[in-house]
This record gives sequence, structure tokens and C-alpha cells, in this order.
Amino acid sequence: MPQQSQIEYFHGFGQSTGADAYVFAPETPEQILEVFELARSLGKSVSFAGARRSYGSPMMTSEGLVISLRNFDTIGPIEDDSVLVGGGVTLSQLWQAVAPLGYWPNVVSGTSKITVAGAIAMNIHGKNAFKLGNIGEHVSEISLVSPAQQGRDLDAIGSMGLFGAIVSARLDLQRIESASVSVTARAPRTWGEHLQLFDEFASQSDYMVSWVDLHHRAGRGLFHAAEYSNSGSPLTARQSRESPLFGVVPRDQAWLMLKALNNPALTKGLNAAKYLSGKILAGNKAHAQTLAEFNFLLDALPGWERAYANGLVQFQAFVPSERAESVFVELQDLQFRHRIVSSLGVLKKHRASPQVLPYAVYGYSLALDFGKTRGLELLCQEMAEAVIAGGGRFYLAKDSTLTADQYQRSLPDGAFAEFRQLKQKYDPENILQSIQSRHLGLT
Repeated sequence: MPQQSQIEYFHGFGQSTGADAYVFAPETPEQILEVFELARSLGKSVSFAGARRSYGSPMMTSEGLVISLRNFDTIGPIEDDSVLVGGGVTLSQLWQAVAPLGYWPNVVSGTSKITVAGAIAMNIHGKNAFKLGNIGEHVSEISLVSPAQQGRDLDAIGSMGLFGAIVSARLDLQRIESASVSVTARAPRTWGEHLQLFDEFASQSDYMVSWVDLHHRAGRGLFHAAEYSNSGSPLTARQSRESPLFGVVPRDQAWLMLKALNNPALTKGLNAAKYLSGKILAGNKAHAQTLAEFNFLLDALPGWERAYANGLVQFQAFVPSERAESVFVELQDLQFRHRIVSSLGVLKKHRASPQVLPYAVYGYSLALDFGKTRGLELLCQEMAEAVIAGGGRFYLAKDSTLTADQYQRSLPDGAFAEFRQLKQKYDPENILQSIQSRHLGLT
């Protein structure tokens, strides 16, 4: 039996939801099966915890058993532009291993702290989703240990850890000539201009992302498009921002300053200042950034999520292109109506990507950060209805407010039934559960 810790309190990245659980760190697939057997004997459920970067509760099972895959941390040699890695390897460990060899992962998220198993289980996307889709499209092999069987099965992509433990996976890589990207900035004044810029730059860019000032009715913001550079930073494992903020504040302490500034009036002012400063610089010639700096913005200020005193809640909507602008405007109107306006809005362009519980569409996503406050859950549920009416979907790595009815109505026809069939195949006793999966009626 793998070593068991004392009961441990778990919370998601947003720190707004938590639960106690017993944690196990198996070292072999056989030890994972032993934890499943222990759960059967105790009548407990099991969930998986990677780096705990999901915002809500997909990694938690209250007073149940939690399996950490941190001991599955090997990185194999690169073969045919792919690499076999353990499920407990983080994206940070992965890119630092392959970048000096002239490679980069095809898809990474906004943080490098997540594990490969968690990335596949949630089928993460990045700033190049419009071009390369989600990570699952670049996984050629998965070793899965489930309560019913062991095998190599791609069904685990996007399964939220409800089919079994992803102990290893083979990931496709892309060759790069330098560790830099050339970044072009623009300052759109409206929602429509944001979407026009995504269309304009799509054919020539490798990455695109846009920040939106939700406090401004027209939806102004800053758009960035990036292309791989043939020159620039050398291919090393050191690319991240490490210098003190403003030359004075240690980056791991900057969240204290953000917390002091985190109130609606100041947030509105900071958003305006960000837009105005960006507008001055936008349109100048492209500037260089390292791949790590551009992709892993959430790692630039460690602990930034703690700036929200009562916890951070993110609402992320995926809406088809033809309805995106009208739905996003409606989401903004609802925020003004409820007098709860997002402190940060981020737009990305997507293509549909296959998985058992699909969330990506040919269109756009809008991620909205909120400090947890009275009335926020009602606002999020009203926004969810607007997204569903627009043919949109939701990403469970970010969700903590959807109802079971809303989530199931957002899925395409047949997706929920297909999930239940696969769940029966891999976990017929329904051992694998989380607080989120029970709340959404998935387990």
C-alpha cells in the first residue's frame, strides 16, 4: 500500500471551495489499484490531484481518498518528435527538458504549474487553440489505470479524471529555432474590433490573445498576436520573469500589493490605466518575448490569486463565432445590472476539439475573473443561461457555479449518454468521483 498522509485540506486554485481528504502517493500502477480496493472496502470515493490548479473542485472528494501522481515523474527521450512522460510531470518540467533540445510542447496552458495528467484529463487549451486545438489532439498514447482495467486508451482525454489515473502519455512536440516569439500589439476600442483582429491575424500568427476592460461599456482592450522567431532568446531552460516587480517588489510578494488595490473603484482605474498605456505602445514595431513569458503569464506573479480576499471565481464561456459578440455584450450588461464587474477579461479564438465531454467550439472564449462576493453565484447562473441560449459551452477546469441542468443542456446531443457509457466501462462501481462531478450529475 502506498504511503498515506494525514487527512489534508484541499482547495482549488481559486481558494473558494475546499474539502478534507486522505492523500496517497503511489509509485506503481499496482499501488493505484490497491487504493481503489481500499476505497471499495471503506465505501469511499477516489479523486486525483495533480498540481491543484483547477479553479473549483474537480480534484476534491470530501472525506474520501485522493491519489497524487507526483511519483510518476519520468521524462523519456525524444523520438520521432514526441516524448513519453509520466502523468505527474509538470509542464514546467516538460518544457525545460525539451527546449534546450530545440522543441516546445504543441499546447500549453496559461500556467506551467499543471501536471501532464491534469492537462489531458481537462484537455487544456492555450493561446494557439485557433490553430492547434486542445492538447488531446497531440496525445498519441495514454497509459490508464482504472478501477475496471488497465490499458492504453485515449478515452481519458477530457474525462476529468473520472475514468482512471493517467500514469503516462506520449506527447507530440514541435521543433523551434529559438525560444522567442515576435509579439504585435493592437488596442481595439470595441468588442467587434477585438474579433476583427483575431480574424485578421489568424493566418499569420502562432498565438493570439486579447485582454478586455469589462468596466468600459464598449469593451476596449489590448490584443496580442505572436509568431515564432528565428532569432532571439537561446534554447535554454531559463526563460521566466524573475526580476523584482518595478525593480523593488519580490514577485512572490506582489500579491500583497494587488490585494491592497483589489476593490471595484481601484480595479476600474487600473483597467483604464492598462488600456491607455497599451494604446500608447500599440502599433509600434513588434517586440520579442520568450515563449515562457508569453505563454505562462499566470506564473509571472506567484500567488496572485490570493489577492482576492474571499476567493477567486472564474467564469469562462465558449461561444460560436456568429453569436460571440452579442453574447459577450450580454454578459457585460448582466455584470453592470448586478453591479458585479469582472476585474479581468481574456478573449481567445478556438476551433472545435474532440473529447468525451466537449467544450471547445469554432468561435471564441471569454474568461472572467471575479472576487467571490454576495450575489455572484446568481450572476454566473444568469450568464450561463445567456451562453446556453447562444449555443455556447463551458470548461470544467474553470467552473464552480454551473448547475447540473445548465451543464447538461450545454452539451451536444448524445455527449452525456456517451460519457455515462464510458464511465460504466472504466468505473462500473462509480468509485471515481469529485465534488464537482457529483454536483453536475456526472457521478
